[in-house]
Amino acid sequence: MNRQSERVNKHDYLVVGAGAGGLLVAVGLQKFGKDVVVVSENIGGDCTNFGCVPSKTLLHLAGKYHSLDSKEEKATLKNSALKKVRETVETFIAEEEELIATDRYFPGKAHFVSKNTVEVVGAHGTQTIKFRKKCIIATGSRPVRIKLDGVPEDKIITNEELFYLDTLPSSITIFGGGPIGAEMATACAHFGITTYLVSRS
Repeated sequence: MNRQSERVNKHDYLVVGAGAGGLLVAVGLQKFGKDVVVVSENIGGDCTNFGCVPSKTLLHLAGKYHSLDSKEEKATLKNSALKKVRETVETFIAEEEELIATDRYFPGKAHFVSKNTVEVVGAHGTQTIKFRKKCIIATGSRPVRIKLDGVPEDKIITNEELFYLDTLPSSITIFGGGPIGAEMATACAHFGITTYLVSRS
């Protein structure tokens, strides 16, 4: 879409963030016939792109790998696992993109310039959105990148990068025992990867 950067878009509701929470709110408002637009860097948010969907897909593939007897089949599955994960993510993204009409979705980052106005910086330049009633902020969370003495920075990745590696690592230490960390650790272990999980609980 080509939008003029000087154009001011006026709508009743603005949802910032198109993850699970943001999409739920936006789709709900749409079904009630409300005037709503969505601003987000991507459709699906952390859950679709870096969390639940890729993690559970990898876990499913790891379970399949663990049950195979053939070394050749195991090797083929292990080598293609991350590619299959990304294909699944792309399928989910395509389905979720259909939930929001293209003229209701503004890809980019939003920041407030007044109490009812945001500027969106994205692929289509800078655009201004005014909301008359409410702005719902559903921007989710981001992983924390830590530094470890003696470990090269290029060896430290987050879940946002793990699923987009070319191949699975031969060994991995995962910090954090929440749902995603536990699922990644379980999947890696089932793939025969030397796996350590470090968590406070």
